[in-house]
Amino acid sequence: MQTTCPHCKTVFRLTDTQLGMADGMVRCGVCQLTFDALARPAATEHQTEIPDFEHHLLDEPARAVIPDAFRTPARGAGLWSGLVWSVLILILALALAGEYAWFHRNQLQQQAELKPWLKKACGYLHCELEPVREPDKIEMLSRNVYSHPTLKNALMIKVSMINHADHEQPYPDVRIDFSDVRGGLVAARRFSPSEYLALTNSNTRLLAAGGEASFTLEIQDPGKTAMTYEFSFL
Repeated sequence: MQTTCPHCKTVFRLTDTQLGMADGMVRCGVCQLTFDALARPAATEHQTEIPDFEHHLLDEPARAVIPDAFRTPARGAGLWSGLVWSVLILILALALAGEYAWFHRNQLQQQAELKPWLKKACGYLHCELEPVREPDKIEMLSRNVYSHPTLKNALMIKVSMINHADHEQPYPDVRIDFSDVRGGLVAARRFSPSEYLALTNSNTRLLAAGGEASFTLEIQDPGKTAMTYEFSFL
């Protein structure tokens, strides 16, 4: 007899022996569905085109009776499709990595192993790397606060510092905090490099690796309540 798979509509030819082995229960060789063959007889007009059921069990169904949706695509087409998708994914990954490196180049250059590559890339792209700032590696060597020799209610501040970083870096901002006897903040002032370097007649804006620098500041006297002061580099 003949039967039709209820899922993929593939038609099979079955012998009485095959039907008797499992009380009519068979497994489709195309979609692997198990069904009752006696309940799914096929139309008689397909008898001359129906393959033997044993061939279906060997995954060799006749192409003429298998629906297109269940046919295996050509191997060559699948291989080329996978190759194209792999290349596109690789290009996209490289583009994303390049975009990240471009927008974070100043942070990435702080890693010694990446800095030479970033410099070379910027040479081709005509971009500039900003100097790396590490104010925590700048140490104050000396500081001195005293009354201004010519101005009333003013103080003179002399500071010297050294750059312990292994690279040159921009001069830091300098913050001075004055506190009272209880530690309460009385006054504070922040100086940018352009402010305190202007008093030294210096044109440089970078402190060399291992380099030292000195400068003088003039500020208003915060008054007698200011008992202590503290410097910080920002």
